[in-house]
Amino acid sequence: MYLGAIGATLVAGMIPLPAGVHLVAATLAGMVAGAVWSLVPAVLKAWRGAHEVISTIMCNWIALHLSMYLAVNFLAEPGRAERTVPALPSARYPVLSEESTLTAVLFVAVAFALSVYAYLWGTRAGYELRLAGENPEAARYAGVRPGRVVTLSFVIGGLAAGLAGASQVIGRPPAWSLYATLGNVATLGFDGIGVALVGRNHPVGGILAALLFGALAQGGRLMEYEVGVLSELVRALNGIIVFALAVPALWGLLRRRVAS
Repeated sequence: MYLGAIGATLVAGMIPLPAGVHLVAATLAGMVAGAVWSLVPAVLKAWRGAHEVISTIMCNWIALHLSMYLAVNFLAEPGRAERTVPALPSARYPVLSEESTLTAVLFVAVAFALSVYAYLWGTRAGYELRLAGENPEAARYAGVRPGRVVTLSFVIGGLAAGLAGASQVIGRPPAWSLYATLGNVATLGFDGIGVALVGRNHPVGGILAALLFGALAQGGRLMEYEVGVLSELVRALNGIIVFALAVPALWGLLRRRVAS
């Protein structure tokens, strides 16, 4: 996600292109940057058996500090060291309403999620990917190549993360830029974990869960501004929702353990 934001910033703010083409190029730059970075833990998992949680956490820290270095030393706005150069007007998603900061990147994110759904449930490669995730042993007996499936799953995740990072630059007014501290993308990955859990690891469920979490986040900011309610309560509510949804699965696991 960090490198997706950096890739989008580079193309959107430093490379002038025709309108229309510029927006697409900046979006793709962010997605490709995320996908390329995802190949590092993918290779470690597929060919060396490294645990994906450990390798991705390590890669996150490397990506964080690498992105901060690039943002401060190569992409900083002249005279404004706290942020990068803003995206050029030709590389900005249209704002949907003057009363909000919502932009058309929302529809791109929804279209990407629906494309992933169509791929996973409508193609043979998608079926193999789901089979390997649900039952690795059965997938192995069915002739599914684990290295290919692992790499593909990481690349899809990298594309999604890159799009999320890019959206915080070319789809987020009024700054249209990346903070040098990467504050506008720092916690989105953890929010994504909660969205995936609430959405039951399903692309369509993820869309609905993301709308819920987004409404809670925006509502929390408005409540803090209007009536003084702490926005941290929304973060706590997000955790309660995730925990409540995890309890039935945990209870079922405990019952199976006791029964066996």
